[in-house]
Amino acid sequence: MKSKTIHNAILATEKVFMAAYKRHDAKALVALYTKDAKIMPPNTKAVSGAKGMAALFKSFWDAGDTKIKLTTAEADGSGDYGFEVGKYALSNDAAVRLLRVDGQERSELLQLLTALPEHTDDDDIVAAAIDLRSVLTDES
Repeated sequence: MKSKTIHNAILATEKVFMAAYKRHDAKALVALYTKDAKIMPPNTKAVSGAKGMAALFKSFWDAGDTKIKLTTAEADGSGDYGFEVGKYALSNDAAVRLLRVDGQERSELLQLLTALPEHTDDDDIVAAAIDLRSVLTDES
């Protein structure tokens, strides 16, 4: 790591980003980007400009993706420049509520989840299964 200061600034900005996303505050999210920034969502063209970025975030919320988790693999930089390599995961509260089941259905789902391997090539599937397992085992 070249710059602990840049690394820490990037991680702090992630926290601000996740809080703004949770509040559905597109203006605050857009303010975290430079004027020439581009967001490259999967399966579509890159998005740029304040209006385009705000519309992208709104489309996520409209689709029910109300939570975001950022995971940083690397954050570093030098001088005035910094970079981050990582991944994000969007989740849908409505889908989680639908998965809150009782009785036999809960038991069958837990059996299926217990059979999932802890390590696969697709970390997102494993993470989703672990999240689902915790939701289904939560008796509150």
